[in-house]
Amino acid sequence: MRSIRTLVFTGLFASVLGFFVAAAAVVAFVVDRTIHDSILDESSTLVSFVAFNIKSTYLEQLKAAERLAAMRGFSPFEQASAQRTVEEFLQFDNIFGTVHVYRSDGRLLFARRRASVAPYVVEPSFRSKPDPEYIQRADRVLAGRVPLATRTFSTSAGELYQTYLVPIADPEKPGRVFGILSGGVFPLLKRLDPLLTGLNLGAGNCIVVCDARGNVLGRGGISPGESVAGLADHLRAATSRFFAGVPRAGQEPVFVEDAIAGRSHVFLSVPVKELEIVVTLGLAAATITARRNLLMKYFFLALVAGLLASLLVSVHLGNRLARPLGALADGIRQLIAGNFSHRIGHRADDEVGAVSRLVDDLAAKLEKDRFLGDLWNAEDEADRIARAEVEE
Repeated sequence: MRSIRTLVFTGLFASVLGFFVAAAAVVAFVVDRTIHDSILDESSTLVSFVAFNIKSTYLEQLKAAERLAAMRGFSPFEQASAQRTVEEFLQFDNIFGTVHVYRSDGRLLFARRRASVAPYVVEPSFRSKPDPEYIQRADRVLAGRVPLATRTFSTSAGELYQTYLVPIADPEKPGRVFGILSGGVFPLLKRLDPLLTGLNLGAGNCIVVCDARGNVLGRGGISPGESVAGLADHLRAATSRFFAGVPRAGQEPVFVEDAIAGRSHVFLSVPVKELEIVVTLGLAAATITARRNLLMKYFFLALVAGLLASLLVSVHLGNRLARPLGALADGIRQLIAGNFSHRIGHRADDEVGAVSRLVDDLAAKLEKDRFLGDLWNAEDEADRIARAEVEE
């Protein structure tokens, strides 16, 4: 039969161990969710920062075409002066590679290009361009008298282009549009490394920018020799979600195995609607795993320390609980064995103390009764001996 001390310690140890096993499971879940949420928050902040920088820098430079339309030679319009202004404009550091000036009927007045722009065929009218979307947007600029950009497009070399259309006021008829100034945007986003300076992405992390068709326009944190072909599925899914009318499922990261150079990444994408591009941040899974393991180690060290402290406390409490119970059990055994002089001595104001007092009172009563019985038996024995002597 097991002792009371064994039962008490077994129960306390099982309770403490069960509590810490449950706590470890909760801690593991909390750590995993904490790391997930912190990574998502950091990633969202970082990728939004990059997208904002691309958007603000790009759109601010697009405004240069609007300022050009208000420069010398354009307001009021004077063709020779306007040509000189455009030539000077293209000598400055901006994103425009070509500038075309059309009349409202579509006829080309003149065109200028940077020396670095490859030769191309200049259409005599924008209405003869093979791009119906360009013609449609040019008509909208003429009708609404507001600037408008065409959709971005990329060349086979993966360079981003866009055309920005700005209305030109009619000097002879105020309120009407004389024509449009059409500026071809210089190639952008060849490399993102300058933009990412100071972001401290860390080893294995990267940023990729693609257009609405999934063509990679720029990347950072990836060496030129590395391929991003493994990202194709994710980029297609992201562009479809943002630009193809597919209901957006939020910005939850998508885990992609062996996406870049054999390394696993977690990807988070955000769109830049004005430019119709998608900025994708790739976080190396090894970095996330290392952070999770480090935090898990600290939590479990704290749990082990708590478990040891709890076991020491349970030993102390077990001793304090088992001692009066053991004394009570020993007192009952002594009482059963006939040792009525034994006293438990536990007088605490609790259930064990009350039972101990009852057992001690019972032992005292039985001891007294046995004493009286022994005395009665002694007197009877004396009377019997006396009678026997008289009869002899």
